[in-house]
Amino acid sequence: MKEQIISRTLALFGGSNTSAPRQLQEICGACAESLAARLREGITPENIREPFVTAASYYSAAALLGMGQDVEEFKVGDMTVRNRDISQRQKDLYRQADVLIAPYFLDNFLFMGV
Repeated sequence: MKEQIISRTLALFGGSNTSAPRQLQEICGACAESLAARLREGITPENIREPFVTAASYYSAAALLGMGQDVEEFKVGDMTVRNRDISQRQKDLYRQADVLIAPYFLDNFLFMGV
């Protein structure tokens, strides 16, 4: 499942999954573990594979965007992230991931703002 998360995260940036850099693998793995820990009892990542993989890839992409906020652009393997509207894109990715995965969390409360 981690490979699917990596592949989708790369696809969000227009990259290919030829060889994901270790840094990206670690971010995707950490996001997947974090999401899995928050799932309600009886729900596993495998039970909700599609929303889980998608949400984990959105969280991973948002984390990657957050890494480059104080530089013009940065590279992760064969993909380049440019610092244009990163903050808003990052928030949008978090929000989309939250909407997808919230129904499966221990507390399925989702605050969308005012």
